[in-house]
This record gives sequence, C-alpha cells and structure tokens, in this order.
Amino acid sequence: MTRSVTARSNNPWLSFHESDVLARSVGRYLILIGVGLARALGILLLGSVLGAAATWAFQSEMRGAAPRATEQAEGGTAAREGVAKRSVFALGTLEPRGGPVLVTSALVGTAIREVLVREGQTVQRDEPLITLDTTVAEEELRIAQSQRAQALERQETEITLATQRVEAADLTLDQARKARSLELDAQHKQLDLAKTKTEQTQADFNRLERLRGGANPLVSPQQIEQQRMLVKLATAEQAAANVALERLEQSLSFNEQKAEAEKRAAEDTLAIAKKGTPIATLDRQIKLAEYKLGQTKVTAPSAGTVISILGHPGELVSTQPLLQIANLSLLECQAEVDVADLTLLKEKHEAFITCRAFRGTKIKASIVRIRNVAGAATLRPVDPRKAVDRTVATVILSLDASEATKLLGGEVQDARTALMGLQVDVEIPL
Repeated sequence: MTRSVTARSNNPWLSFHESDVLARSVGRYLILIGVGLARALGILLLGSVLGAAATWAFQSEMRGAAPRATEQAEGGTAAREGVAKRSVFALGTLEPRGGPVLVTSALVGTAIREVLVREGQTVQRDEPLITLDTTVAEEELRIAQSQRAQALERQETEITLATQRVEAADLTLDQARKARSLELDAQHKQLDLAKTKTEQTQADFNRLERLRGGANPLVSPQQIEQQRMLVKLATAEQAAANVALERLEQSLSFNEQKAEAEKRAAEDTLAIAKKGTPIATLDRQIKLAEYKLGQTKVTAPSAGTVISILGHPGELVSTQPLLQIANLSLLECQAEVDVADLTLLKEKHEAFITCRAFRGTKIKASIVRIRNVAGAATLRPVDPRKAVDRTVATVILSLDASEATKLLGGEVQDARTALMGLQVDVEIPL
C-alpha cells in the first residue's frame, strides 16, 4: 500500500492529471454559482421594476382622481340642467298597441273539446276559436224547456178555473142584486099592509069611543077593550115589519158585498194566472241556458293574430285565459326610462329604436304617452357593465310595424309574431 502511493507520487503525469480534474470541477461549481446569482439578481431587478411601475400608476391615478371627480360632478350638474346630455337611452319591448286580448270563458269547469286555430293564425271578429263540451248546457236547456211546458199546462188549467170562478161570482152578484130588489119590494108591501091595518084598527077604535058616549051607549066596554087590543096588535105588527125590513136590507147588502168580494178575488186569481210569473221566470232560464250553450263556442272578440294558445283539448276551463289575440299591424314600444330623465321628455318627441335583429338599422318612433308611475326595472341590459337596479317609468312610443317586419325578415305573419316581446334599445335625442 505504501509502495503504490509512493509510486503514484513519484509519477509526474499522474499528478498533473489529478490537478486538471480538480480544476475542472471547481470551474463547473463556480459557473453554477454564477448562474444562480444571476437569476436571483434578475428576479430582484424585475420585482423592483414592477413595484416602481405600480407605484407610479397608483400615484398617477390618485393625481387624476380629483379632476375626474370634478368633471363628473360638473357633468351631472349639466345633465340635470339639460345642457350636457344629448340623448336619453333606455331599454324597451315591442308590444301590440293596447296590449294583447285575453280570451276567456265564463263556463269554468267545462271541458275543452277542440281548439280550432293555431298560433300565428289570423282570425276575424266572431270567428270560432275553441269549442267546449255541450253536454251540461244542452241538458240544462232541455230541463228548462220541459219545466216551461209543464208550467204552461198548469197555467192554462188555472186560467180555466179562475175564469169559471169569475163567471160564478158574476151570477152570484147578479142574483144578489135581483133578490135584493124583489125581497125589499115584498117587505115594503108587508110594512105598508101593517101600516094600513094599524090605521084601520085605530079608526075603528076611535069610532067605538064616540059611540060609547051618551045616555044610551051603543057599544059595550068589552067591544072597546077588544078593539084596543086589535090596535096594539096592529101596531106591534107594523113595528115588526120595520125591523124585518132593516134586517133584510142588512142581509141583502152583506150578500151583495160578499158576491162582489168573491168576484174581485176571482178576477185577481184570473189576472195572476194570465200573468204567468213562473212562465216568465222559466223563459229567462231558457234564455240563460241558450246563452250558456252559445258560450260553448268561444269566438274571437276582435280581429287579430293568435299569439299564444294556453288551453288544450281535454283540459277544464279555469279562470286563466284560453288564448291571446293581438293586432300585430299596430305596434308600440314600451320603454323603461330612468325617472331622472322624465323631465327631459315630452309627447311627440322623436326617438329611434334598434336591436341586433334589425342589423344596426334604426327605426323612427315618437313618444305617445309618458306614464309617471315609477318602479323597478324589469329589463336587463346585455352589457354586464351597465347598471341593473334602476328606478324607471314607462314611456310609450309608436312606430311603423311594417318597417320593423321588413327588417326582421321572413314571412310577414311570422315576422310580426316574432316582434312580440322583442327587447330593443331606445334612443331619444334631446
């Protein structure tokens, strides 16, 4: 072991080779160290540059913040004063003028049998749209008609009976009046007879009284007493005849009044039977049943285009609309304008409407009506940088529907249908 070391140290070639290897290793190590230091210095230098740039940008922003704030304040003041603002911008939707017509039916709970139209179809006024089930309406009509026939038969019977009662009352009243005349005449004769008899007996009594005087009376006291009794009897008969006459007059008057009352009652019964109140009520029920039967055919209340069908065969009619009809030849734009800009607008003000569907073309419009009722905006701008929560009021604008239809392209009817609810951009130059 010692020999090999000594031999290696005594060999000059080996010593030079080892030194060269060592030098190369040290050089590579130094190069690696230099590269690492260079990278570290580069990163530090880049960070310093970025920090300086950020500091400069922040300071520049702070220096320009005050002037911009001043400019915005001045611009807001100018806008409020109506000087700097040149146009009012808003979002809107195209709707039929006056809004769509909601077609409903009063026969809630009735089944829908058939829908006769389709969406996009043009219909005329009173044109059938939907047919409902007629079973219940037809049965109600048949029942009302049957009840009327029965009531009419009863009425005819009541009229016949009432007529007979009136005729019987007429006969009774006529008999009572005739009997009154005859019986009163007879009773008056009896009274006259009683008066005559009383006068006769009294005259006889007076004559006997005269014959009883003198020295030789011609009549006996018995005859005078007997004649006095005849006078009393005749007087009593006369009084009885008077009482009988009074009773007869009362009885005959009562009978006549009773006959008159019976006649009036019979005439009232006949009038009620002829009036036919149940018949009139049933006639109204029949008309109502016929109306309900006619309501099973839902017709168009006005001419227009069917824009939506909400009811389908088999479904039951509810309080919701069955379909919607709109006159698409007359359109209007309902724009949501910021309430701060309302004071800048007035009726007949010119405006322009555009949207992506119009391919950049602007359609002329004019303000028809400004609603001053404010509320939250319902339309959302396409640009996410624009404000969403806004307080707006609706401004109604009129426009040429044919021009909008041409710009939209396609068939006229389909294009008009597509315009319904289309969101547009509105510009109102000031």
